Amino acid sequence: MARGYDRLAGVYEGLEHLSFGPQLQRARHIGSLAQSQHILILGEGDGRFLAELLALNSHARIDCVDLSRAMLAKAARRSGNPPQVRFIHADATDHRVLDRCLARDYDAVVTLFFLDNFTADTLRQLVPTLAARLRPGGVWLQSDFRLPERGWRRWRAHRCCCSA
Repeated sequence: MARGYDRLAGVYEGLEHLSFGPQLQRARHIGSLAQSQHILILGEGDGRFLAELLALNSHARIDCVDLSRAMLAKAARRSGNPPQVRFIHADATDHRVLDRCLARDYDAVVTLFFLDNFTADTLRQLVPTLAARLRPGGVWLQSDFRLPERGWRRWRAHRCCCSA
């Protein structure tokens, strides 16, 4: 999967906007993280969310994990590569890597358009692992694609997303 996102890094924002307009950016409800001090972002992509988050909450310590080196590099450039952000090239499904690289006390976990990349079996392992890193009362900001139940929207979504 990393190779695919590495190839898309340069055109990802344009493709997203062409496909969905501003809808995906609106789905990234950043305001809920204004008070969070220690944030884990998984699958950040090209850094648009991170840049907005830093503009809203410049004092937060952020661990940004992505499997794509190209996306991490783009996120670092877009955000100005600030010292309070650790860019971690890792596979979020590899628990050994997560145990070695990540803290266990996040105020917020962010998975935007990320979890829908995995099978149900992988999610049954990954979600509890991530939840265990979230402090009691913490925020889990999550947004993903959903296949409509029926009609032309289901047909279109299936053709766009499932035929690759």
